[in-house]
Amino acid sequence: GVVVGIVVGVLQAITQIHDQTVMFVTRLVAAVIVIGICLPWFVEHYSGFSRDLIQQIPETIFQGTPR
Repeated sequence: GVVVGIVVGVLQAITQIHDQTVMFVTRLVAAVIVIGICLPWFVEHYSGFSRDLIQQIPETIFQGTPR
């Protein structure tokens, strides 16, 4: 966020374009790039977490009960 703000501020000072849409579009593009980079890790991490959690359901249900 801070780096994007500084870069946009410098570009606005150089080009003398002080429109709010420039800041909005730049931050939107930066957010999309960060999501695109982090999404594969996020999906892998949380799918593994969900798989482990679902596999532990029977152990949790039958814990302490005779079979």
